Amino acid sequence: MSTERALEDSSLLEPSAKSTEQRSYGTLVETRLNSSQKDNVTDQDQLVQAEEQDYAVVEFPTDMNDFTGKQLERCQRLVLRPYNTFLCVIGWRRVLAYEGVWYIIFSFWPLVVLLLLVTSCIVQILLCYTRDSIPLIQDDDMYIKCSDHIASSFIMLDILLVMTYLYGLFIFRFRQHEDLSGLTEKVFCAIEEKKSKKLSASMLFFLVLGILWIGCSIGVSIMRIFVHGLNKKVELEFLKNYGNDSTEIKIAMLTTAQIGFIVIDVAYASVVVNYAMQCQLIVYSINNIGARIRTKATTIDTIIKEVCDVKACLSKINGHLSRATGAIMFIFLYSSVSSLYSLQQLKPDDNDLVLAAITGFLSSIQWTVWLVIPLIQAARVTHAGTQLKEKAMEIRSRPFLYMNAPQIDLDSLIIYCSNVHLKAKLLSIPISPSMVVGGSFFLGFTIYLVLKFDNYSWASWL
Repeated sequence: MSTERALEDSSLLEPSAKSTEQRSYGTLVETRLNSSQKDNVTDQDQLVQAEEQDYAVVEFPTDMNDFTGKQLERCQRLVLRPYNTFLCVIGWRRVLAYEGVWYIIFSFWPLVVLLLLVTSCIVQILLCYTRDSIPLIQDDDMYIKCSDHIASSFIMLDILLVMTYLYGLFIFRFRQHEDLSGLTEKVFCAIEEKKSKKLSASMLFFLVLGILWIGCSIGVSIMRIFVHGLNKKVELEFLKNYGNDSTEIKIAMLTTAQIGFIVIDVAYASVVVNYAMQCQLIVYSINNIGARIRTKATTIDTIIKEVCDVKACLSKINGHLSRATGAIMFIFLYSSVSSLYSLQQLKPDDNDLVLAAITGFLSSIQWTVWLVIPLIQAARVTHAGTQLKEKAMEIRSRPFLYMNAPQIDLDSLIIYCSNVHLKAKLLSIPISPSMVVGGSFFLGFTIYLVLKFDNYSWASWL
């Protein structure tokens, strides 16, 4: 009887022991996540305070080794400072180095830039001038006729352009929803020495690519002016013969429009370069965590904290910055399709056929390249997150790697990494490599059909 009683007592104690183990396991994971989140909030507060003191300066840790410190200093000198200068030019970053009259001027500088953009949009409508399509020339080659769809060709796109600038002003100047300098310092402190040089070079590559894109866009815009023709008169249904007798007025209006185009090109490049560089930093950070898991270069607690930090940084990128990038990509898509369509409208007897064709090709390449870069970077982030899950699951197949670690720690790492979703988003849409490849094929085939059947007889609703 005593033996049977003991067995019954042991069977009653087993469920309670299991429940206690489950509670301790859940408490362990919850404690780690809460501590990592608190650390992340503290880090973000410190970064915001440092950026308020001087947006162009990054404070380096004193315990950093010489090689990594030099690479971080090189990245700050060649990438972060020029990038912050671009943001100051378009009014997206405060200038704190001036006082008195200059401080007042720079305080109202975003309003001046906004008025310049609105003026450029109005000039486009008045002169029937766009950067992504050729003008409609009349039979006598002296009159330019505006598109019959002014609202869809000019007004709606210009409204989206101005709203994008205001959204970027909100992100970069007032709310500080981007933290490129803080993320750069954090990733450089975490990655290996041999990878810090590659990371610095890749970030410099994106900045140089942005500068080249701005130069190409300015050149294409100037070529559009010659294709547009300064001696051609403009015919508008609601504004007849406006500016027909004064070429000087037309030149002044086009010059104003070009200045506004330069500003908006810098804004385009700033958003895309920022998104591309932050995605590059996230990719390096995720790959560094995966490499440390395979080589057992850190503890499981540290790995969970680092994954949680990466997730927090990625969530910040997937917020306002990804929405602004997605809105700009819509403008790029519209402009690239318009440039391709304008090439089809060329006639063999056009006076400026060669110049118009070269301008159309360059414009198409310009908008398409800047459309593809955010997609590629977002797909790389998602691919790196998927690989991190696979590396975490390899712990089960390699038991001798963490043979001294407690089983509950291994289970917590595997469960957390398998449930975390490290996916980059654009307009709140997760981007994956398969989606980019399939979407590119579908979009290219659709554009081919639209350009092939330009009379739209196969779809009257278009």
